[in-house]
Amino acid sequence: NSLMRSTMTVQELVKTAKNQGHKAIALTDYNSLYGAIEFYEEALRNNIKPIIGLTLEVQGYNDTDKTYPIILLAKNYAGYQELIQLSTMYQLEEKNQVPLTEVILRSQDLIVISPGVEGEIMSLLESNKVQEAKELAEYLMQNLTHFYLGISLQQADERAISFYKQTSLPVVALGNVQYLNEE
Repeated sequence: NSLMRSTMTVQELVKTAKNQGHKAIALTDYNSLYGAIEFYEEALRNNIKPIIGLTLEVQGYNDTDKTYPIILLAKNYAGYQELIQLSTMYQLEEKNQVPLTEVILRSQDLIVISPGVEGEIMSLLESNKVQEAKELAEYLMQNLTHFYLGISLQQADERAISFYKQTSLPVVALGNVQYLNEE
């Protein structure tokens, strides 16, 4: 979830998660950690495990002129410190992107997720560049301690599912929540 692109407040988000019986909830704002401390404290007050994250624009691996989002989740306090560094790097970068190598250097205490259709791997698949997608996935698996391919049930297609099965990479379900109710 991102507070910057949402109409909900931290309190509403946490209250709804608690009412729905969730034991943990993640907040992944775009390129910043806006609201992270408030989110953390509110989740703890409601006995929900807070997972602080960041959806960061990174420089493309195959096409370095493009940027792609990548989801980063802090595993612990050291991971949170890495998120702060990466977010600051993004804010100071003139091109509004962070090199993938910088994410790799700081990934020991982070969970890194390629975010389905928005990510570079799916972009390559959509352009029928299956070999390049496989090479990128292998590169990320070799260089990131905790790497997952994200899949959204709302956006998954046969090509993506087939790719995930072929690569045998770990997969995580994604759900982008920007509103409390569907209406």
